[in-house]
Amino acid sequence: MTARDRQIAHKETIEKYGKIAMINKSIQEFNELIEELRDYKASHNNKTDIIEEIADCYNMLDKLLILFAFDPKEVREIKNNKMIRTIARL
Repeated sequence: MTARDRQIAHKETIEKYGKIAMINKSIQEFNELIEELRDYKASHNNKTDIIEEIADCYNMLDKLLILFAFDPKEVREIKNNKMIRTIARL
C-alpha cells in the first residue's frame, strides 16, 4: 500500500465514522499500547503484541494529523526540535 493509498483510506475512515469516533478510537489504541507496555514490564513475553499496538497507534496518529489538519512537515520539525532538546540534556 502506498502512502497516498493510506492517506485516502484514513480520510475515508474519518468521513465514515466521524471526528469524535476517531478521537475515541485513538484513545483506545493508545491505551492498548500502554497496557502491552505494562505487561512487558512484568513478563517480557509480548513483543509481538507491542508491535501490533505500535502499528495501530501510528495509524491513529496519521488519522489525527488529517483530522486536525496538521501539516506533517510542521510535526516533523517539532519532533526534531524535541529530539535536539533531549540530546542536549544527555
